[in-house]
Amino acid sequence: MRNKISFENLCKKFPLTAIDFYIDYSLDDPNMNLGALSPFIIDVDDDSTMAIICAEYTIKISESSLRTMFETCFFENNKFVCKPEDVRDVSMANFAKIFGLNICN
Repeated sequence: MRNKISFENLCKKFPLTAIDFYIDYSLDDPNMNLGALSPFIIDVDDDSTMAIICAEYTIKISESSLRTMFETCFFENNKFVCKPEDVRDVSMANFAKIFGLNICN
C-alpha cells in the first residue's frame, strides 16, 4: 500500500496454495471413455495410465481494485496505519474476488 514493491513482485512473493493430483487409471476398462481426463493426460505413450492435475489459487484481482478494497485498512485521515483485524476481515469477505482457482496440466 506504500508502493515499496511493485504489484507484480507482491504477487510473486505471496504464498499461494496448490495441490497436484495423480490419477492412475490403469485398473479402468480400456474401452472406458477418458474424455474428461484428456486435458490432463500429457504423455502420448498409449501405455501410460497416469493423468496429472494441478489445482492452484492465483491472485486474480487488479492492482487498482486491490488498493481500493484495502484502502480503509491502511489509511486513516491520509496517514498510513495498519489495522490487522480489518485486513483479515476484508480478506475473508472478499476471498473469491481476490483469488481464483486455476486448473492446469
